[in-house]
Amino acid sequence: MPTESNRAFAGMRTIQAPLPTDVFFQEGFRGDAVELREFVVTCHDNEVPDFVEAELERLYGNYYSTVAHFIAEKRLQNASAYVERNGGVINSLILFQQEGKVVTVLNEVVSFSQDEIERFTHFLFRRDSTISSIVFCAIEVQLRDFSLPFQRLNYLEDITIKLPSSVDQFVSGLGSSVRRNLKRYERLIVADYPSFAFHFFSDDEIQAQDIHDIVVLNQARMSEKNKVSAIDEAVEQNLLLQSRRQGLVCVATIDGKICAGAICFRTGKNYFMTVIAHDSQYGAYRLGNLCCKKVISRCIENGGNEFHFLWGRYEYKYMLSGVQRDLFRVVIYRSRLQQLLQLRLALRVWISAQTRALRLYLLDAKKSDGVFPQIAHRCLTAARRLRNR
Repeated sequence: MPTESNRAFAGMRTIQAPLPTDVFFQEGFRGDAVELREFVVTCHDNEVPDFVEAELERLYGNYYSTVAHFIAEKRLQNASAYVERNGGVINSLILFQQEGKVVTVLNEVVSFSQDEIERFTHFLFRRDSTISSIVFCAIEVQLRDFSLPFQRLNYLEDITIKLPSSVDQFVSGLGSSVRRNLKRYERLIVADYPSFAFHFFSDDEIQAQDIHDIVVLNQARMSEKNKVSAIDEAVEQNLLLQSRRQGLVCVATIDGKICAGAICFRTGKNYFMTVIAHDSQYGAYRLGNLCCKKVISRCIENGGNEFHFLWGRYEYKYMLSGVQRDLFRVVIYRSRLQQLLQLRLALRVWISAQTRALRLYLLDAKKSDGVFPQIAHRCLTAARRLRNR
């Protein structure tokens, strides 16, 4: 995680909340904030103060928990900020929105400790008696002997590489056959297409045409797999905006034309690969794998700490040393009664998790030998075609 010093804070508008009486909290005030044992909590209602942007990056180092991402997703409207300090230093910062009885946490693809979630949820429940449930999406957390009723169900995975200090270390950590094949494919494509080359661009060097060409390749690849790309014109514009703000783009060219590319966002010293695509005309050269290897190597050269492949259990991610990190949707209820009253929410979360589990099961079965995998593959293909009509 990034270790930059946190930005100084002053003149912060705080609010008082009813003091909790359970064992997790200690009564007392410090200024006009609520003191929870050694922690001082302030809550900025319907406001995201200026200091939040830098503190989120320092604490979590993840693009999916940044102000830039929340703005791009149009999720900051009516957002509030829960800020927890220990010894004057911010140790937890959670943005959330409340709609009716349900609070939704905006921070995603980050880790929370059980104690951190315990303090946050008890604070909100004690502060506002109308809140019945608090929803976290795509977080890493272990909950054991939790004091409130909850659901914790698998939601996504983030496949991540802890980057070594040198490219040589990264390459030597790959399997021998992987190293051999990557070298062979690169030699082959250079021999067949002497003009083949990789190019890198950062921040304001990044061109709109390069982003567009990578998006077109992605859309074509999705179509070949009977899938619909999630990237439309609005998403493409956001990719360009965020890349120019803090990004890294890799393009491979043959005779000046892009044949493969990757778009990464950067948060602190961590990199997040949001799009990877290649022209299927050059599929025999494993251009996607070559592109990933080059991007990871450049991130290491830039002094990166982590490389995130993000979601999708594709074999090439594990082949390139990616480690799966499971992310969960967590719903915490004020009481068993509130969980029963929020049965529609509880069922929706459960059904979503079971649907995901079935899909992953069918995808795993498709990779196996036998009659059932063939049936599974046909079912998935038919479902995609129906959905795409």
